[in-house]
Amino acid sequence: MAMMGMGGTTISRSYYREDGEARVEIQIVADSPMIQMFAMMMTNPMMMQGDPSTKVFRHNGKRGLMKHEKNSREWEATLLLGNGRIMVQVNGSNLADDSAVMAYLDALDLKKIENSLGQ
Repeated sequence: MAMMGMGGTTISRSYYREDGEARVEIQIVADSPMIQMFAMMMTNPMMMQGDPSTKVFRHNGKRGLMKHEKNSREWEATLLLGNGRIMVQVNGSNLADDSAVMAYLDALDLKKIENSLGQ
């Protein structure tokens, strides 16, 4: 990733339902220029208006974005942590709603992630 100008640390893990249909992927990125681009989009209302499938939401006091195209079974929740140095993203595929994505976000210890990677 450093060669592409997207340095930093990335950790990811995928989870699959037993029938193989649904999938949830959790990705944690720290100290990457990509995070700054995301933060600019999140704080700029003009950029947010350009994508009606993206909505601002709060999770455990953290501001984030939820992306979901109408009639799609894909969900993407993104949070910024550690004063904007850490991005947590949970992507879900073949899901009827965002409940699985939110359950995985609930299961994450965001404080521990901030303390581990925010130093």
